[in-house]
Amino acid sequence: MSPTKQAYKYDVAQCSVLDTPLLTEFRAKRTEWIGWLEDDPDHSIWGQIHRIMWNDAVFRALNEARRFGSNDRPTASLNGMLGEFLDRGYVATQVLDICRITDQREDVVSLRRLVNDLAKHRHLISRENFVAYDGLPYDYATVQQAYLMSLTPDQIGKVGWVSTEGPDAWGTSERMHIAFDKLSGVTAGERTRKDLIHENVFATLNQWLDAPVLKKLRIYRNKYLGHAADATSRKDAPLSKLGFSLNEFAEAQRVIIRVATAIGSNILYETALGSVVPIPQMDVYKHLELPVLPAAKKSEMGNWWQKHSREREEWLRERFDLITGDIKQS
Repeated sequence: MSPTKQAYKYDVAQCSVLDTPLLTEFRAKRTEWIGWLEDDPDHSIWGQIHRIMWNDAVFRALNEARRFGSNDRPTASLNGMLGEFLDRGYVATQVLDICRITDQREDVVSLRRLVNDLAKHRHLISRENFVAYDGLPYDYATVQQAYLMSLTPDQIGKVGWVSTEGPDAWGTSERMHIAFDKLSGVTAGERTRKDLIHENVFATLNQWLDAPVLKKLRIYRNKYLGHAADATSRKDAPLSKLGFSLNEFAEAQRVIIRVATAIGSNILYETALGSVVPIPQMDVYKHLELPVLPAAKKSEMGNWWQKHSREREEWLRERFDLITGDIKQS
């Protein structure tokens, strides 16, 4: 459970660190970072990813169902109106959601902001803070030796329980040190409390977020989806060059998941996505074997379309008094 949901179990003074003011700063930022990942009620990064991957799975399932329709044995999946709506909706939601989670602004919950903030506060993520931020021993070897010395002859060689958190959890501490070795590029024999995550870690994350497919999605969002760019603005990005394949969307999704997982599981060593595609709690194909429109209701639906169209046509007959701003119908 993250510290945003449950307070740290050990006070700063109880932690095996020398620079306690730095640890206080680190714990506050760590709480904030994990909050962006999983606790924001509206825009958590995990929540955004699950929405992207759920919508992607739904579209791909419906798109796959098109294979079962043919001209001689058609299904509702071949309906042109429905197909266009699904295709356009998929592209629009994927582009907007992927661009949102990789947004570079400093007032949003996004992966890019999280990476930049981690890099900005890299000095807080020292080895001793990474390992001992909530009660784990920094010097696990000493604690391990004390544990081994405490065993009775009858206990030696038998399976037993060991602490996984707190000052006696030497095994967890050792794993945290090994994890930080990989982040810092420091070997076990050269460890110091002040070791920091190597700058290349953040450079790599930013490089992933600079993937060409993500740049392409942002151009499409800016020129055609989020804004109606004029001819001058879009001349260097014609729509003919911005088509997308399902493989490209998968490539963009993979980048997002790699970055988020690296941060949650490796840098913060706390939170993970779990399943990439959310596990449905219902029969996702329920009623899909049935027609969208019963044959007996086609005439009724034709009448609905005509009525709907006539109602909207009335908007063209409205008259406006542009001086007073009043709307008058003639």
